[in-house]
Amino acid sequence: SNSKTFERSQHTVHFSVAPPAPLLQVLCLSSRCLFALFCPLITRSSVQANSSIVGCESHVRMSLQDRGRDGEDATSSFDDIMKTAMEMKTAQLKELRQRFNSFPTFVKATVAHKGEVVKLRRSDLETRLNKSEEWRLQGNAQYKEGNMDEAARQYEYALSIFRYCVQDGDLVRYFEADASESAHDFDKDLSCAERQRIKEVVFPCYLNIAACLLSAGEWKDTVFAASQAIALDDGAAKAYYRRGLA
Repeated sequence: SNSKTFERSQHTVHFSVAPPAPLLQVLCLSSRCLFALFCPLITRSSVQANSSIVGCESHVRMSLQDRGRDGEDATSSFDDIMKTAMEMKTAQLKELRQRFNSFPTFVKATVAHKGEVVKLRRSDLETRLNKSEEWRLQGNAQYKEGNMDEAARQYEYALSIFRYCVQDGDLVRYFEADASESAHDFDKDLSCAERQRIKEVVFPCYLNIAACLLSAGEWKDTVFAASQAIALDDGAAKAYYRRGLA
């Protein structure tokens, strides 16, 4: 530790010099504020955390008043920390918004789904697989009749049981039940075999909805759907063909 030595009556006296109190206070408060900033981006708790950040900053500024140069330096340091943290948070929010905006209409639409579809997402796996397959077959029937819009809607429902968007405050989050890193909490414990079964149901939905979108001239959305099918099966010739046409 830092120390100073004074000579008095031939006796040496050592004493520790603690860091300036304002700096300690800023470091503690800054750590708490940074923790609050990097909680889940848009939730009720993060809104409360933002409120505490404002109060925290105010407390630091009040405590550093009339403390001379050390206090001024500490205030400047705190401002720099807060500015950097807010810039990082803003960048993360921007990235999430850009990702959602890049999704095709049939993915964005899942955020507005209600009723049966939303309930099914939390159902047991067998129920979800069966219902997804049912909607896919209904889509096939509509496709054969030439009803492309209705066919696409049925494929969208079939897909949205496992891959969907959810409103989260001012943001929208995307979940994939068959991917452990992007699955919702209630799907985190699915086994590899169960995730593979989901992929086998999801794959033809992407392939078929790509055909519907292609016939409608929705080139960008066709590319997305076909690319998702290829990601699930890189040997899917129809997916490559439809993506190539788009």
